[in-house]
Amino acid sequence: MDLKPPHHSLVGRFQILLPSDELAIRVRALTLTPTETPTEYIRHQMKQTGGNLPVFTNAAMQMIHAASKGIPRVMNQMCTQALYDTAAKNSEAIDESHVGRVLTDQEWQRGSAG
Repeated sequence: MDLKPPHHSLVGRFQILLPSDELAIRVRALTLTPTETPTEYIRHQMKQTGGNLPVFTNAAMQMIHAASKGIPRVMNQMCTQALYDTAAKNSEAIDESHVGRVLTDQEWQRGSAG
């Protein structure tokens, strides 16, 4: 394999070495295992924060799981946004309406709504 010297670029006070050829990086997003349910995952995350309210309804948790494709990082982001929406509406429970607004907002941000 013939390696070419890297290109150099100076950004601010940091020197960044750029490879002369493109690199391929393979990334695999971790999803919930078949024995882990979205309900258990979300409840565990809420317990870790010491929170009891607001509570996610089962339907809201299923919507989050379906929309996130079971990727915990995405589920966390969606839950956070649903918590903000719930607080803004002075609600005590996070239901499908809150998750629906989160999904609509995400679609709008991607430019795919309407």
